[in-house]
Amino acid sequence: MKVERRRFIFFSAALFALFAVVSISVTQFSVFLLLAAAYFFRQEIAADRYVKYFCALMLFFYAAYALSAAFSEYPLNSLRKFRDPLWFLIFVPVYALTGNDEKEELRELLVYSAAAITLFSLFRDLVIYEQPFNAFKLKSTTGHSISYGCMMAMVFFLNAALIARKPRSIPLYITAAIIFAGLLLSRSRASWFGFLAGFLCFSILYRNLKFIGIMAVVIMLAFVIVPSRFSKTFFSSFSTAVKTNSLRLELWRWGLDHFSKKPLTGIGPNNIRLTMEKDRGELSEFTYSQKLRHLHNVPVHLLVALGIPGAIGYLFYIFVFISLPIDLLKKGPDIAAAGILAAFIACAVTGFFEYNIFDTEIAMLTAFIAGTARRDTVNNE
Repeated sequence: MKVERRRFIFFSAALFALFAVVSISVTQFSVFLLLAAAYFFRQEIAADRYVKYFCALMLFFYAAYALSAAFSEYPLNSLRKFRDPLWFLIFVPVYALTGNDEKEELRELLVYSAAAITLFSLFRDLVIYEQPFNAFKLKSTTGHSISYGCMMAMVFFLNAALIARKPRSIPLYITAAIIFAGLLLSRSRASWFGFLAGFLCFSILYRNLKFIGIMAVVIMLAFVIVPSRFSKTFFSSFSTAVKTNSLRLELWRWGLDHFSKKPLTGIGPNNIRLTMEKDRGELSEFTYSQKLRHLHNVPVHLLVALGIPGAIGYLFYIFVFISLPIDLLKKGPDIAAAGILAAFIACAVTGFFEYNIFDTEIAMLTAFIAGTARRDTVNNE
């Protein structure tokens, strides 16, 4: 690979590292992304198997959206969500730009960026907004603690993989502590469960008992040291008396009931709220008052909105992102691939309790991490 092109790739990807953990508007970056896509489609990236997968995902979801909208009660309203599958095309240039991370500089840059944004969020809430330390939720720039928590869970495992490679790097230990604190302060139970699933995956793949033991002790101590507000939040996940828990169970029952009525096409990509309006008498006052447009569960939401094609599309989506690091692990032990797989597992499990598949920040971060996973497949000239 020529030096000039390598430099272009590195600095472009570094830009995405700095912005991957904040909100990136499609309108703001669409021109740059399309130019980058045009550049790389005439290079070796056009033959990459996963680029073809991303394009296939986009086409499949557009076909599912069109079919569902055509047979829904509100076809025009369904058109408002037709921008969502475009994310799979936007993945291509981000994936291409970050696909030359042989020395893991981009992963380190992403980890340091996440830690810096966590510290900025703390400064913003404590100094600018003067909020009590244990009374706020750290949020992403779009105002969602769920997005922030999920992203911190994903980045944490990249950080853990870097520590395994560089056990004497003090800055990496500091960033790990900051990112873990950010994850806790998000107070996102869905992200916490995603983190635990990712930790289990990472533990199985990276069989260093000393490292895993230290991590497990830190996690347990966190729930002992932090204010009781956090431990109560975690254990409240198992109580149906908590309104947000009963809301999710009610949403899923309601959604699956509608799936049984329209299993092939669903109710339409953007019709959850309108269908709830029609079914107001079947929902509790609390659930109806939330004015939700999603079902707090990615697979259930896609199943209800798009029918069986939505479920197939979700499985295809999981296959694409899980198979990326697995392909690297097949070649032999690879701690970086283990961290990437754990990050994707954390994101997928979070999606069982929140709707995060087309979330702006998480989509960009997922594409960025996927790109770093193809470093061993890049043909360096």
